[in-house]
Amino acid sequence: MPRNGLRPIERDLQGARVAPLLVMLKMFRFEFKTWSFFRAGMMLHILSIFTGVATYFFLGMIVQRRPELLYGGNYLSFLVVGYVLETFLRTSLGSYYNSVQGAYWSAKMERILLSATPLHYYMLSKTAFYFAIGMISAGAYLVSGILLGARLTVSLGSAVIFAGVLPLCIVSASGLGLISASMFVLLEAKMGSEPTSWVVNTVAGLSAGLYFPIALLPGWLQACSALLPHSYAYDVARRLFLEDSPVATLPLHKVISGGYLWVDVLGLMATSFIYLALGIEAFRIGLASARRHGTLSRWV
Repeated sequence: MPRNGLRPIERDLQGARVAPLLVMLKMFRFEFKTWSFFRAGMMLHILSIFTGVATYFFLGMIVQRRPELLYGGNYLSFLVVGYVLETFLRTSLGSYYNSVQGAYWSAKMERILLSATPLHYYMLSKTAFYFAIGMISAGAYLVSGILLGARLTVSLGSAVIFAGVLPLCIVSASGLGLISASMFVLLEAKMGSEPTSWVVNTVAGLSAGLYFPIALLPGWLQACSALLPHSYAYDVARRLFLEDSPVATLPLHKVISGGYLWVDVLGLMATSFIYLALGIEAFRIGLASARRHGTLSRWV
């Protein structure tokens, strides 16, 4: 039995004056070791990515009807770039809700709330773990796509711009993720399904341009795409790593003239500001409601 009858991670959660970054690092390391310990599941997760990309490779042989909408690349290149971004966007959207739900059902929530460690430290460390898994998935998509013939153009300039744009993609989707997490208590959505992420994932899958160019969609679906950060994230990445096409590919391109890549950045900045502000406020209201009514605690 470990000292004091507690595992190291539990001792840190109960410590009154433990450095915040050290706590978050230990939480992250604990989660990553747990995930990587089950090697069969980890390898099957990576293998499923390779088989999925191969499926879309053959689908792309049928789908390529409008090459001018594929940013100068083939359909596989179009899809791989989108999927790399999708791993970060989906992680940003779902990690906050998953961290709260996991702590609640594993009975960790009481220990966290009674300790000196704020809840958001736990959420951030858990989110960092989910992003580590997402980076592995993104690498698997990229490698498998290149092996099957995806053609990407990477330069120092495009890499630098992407390094500046990626945080905007993550922040904008994280705002939606915080709204999603607030539904855990505001709507008592504690069983793994809640309306925010469901609506965003459904609408994004149909209209954001992950699987096919937005310009091929009906006008009303194109209008929906303008509300999602996913649309701007996919478009800016494809313009950076495939070709900065002169074709207007998003509804906002028809409203604001000029370099479409920078129009995408403007769209990401706007969605980041709006959704992050809404997300922080929704989560604040949800947390205040949970503390008032005791709905974050689970007595077993």
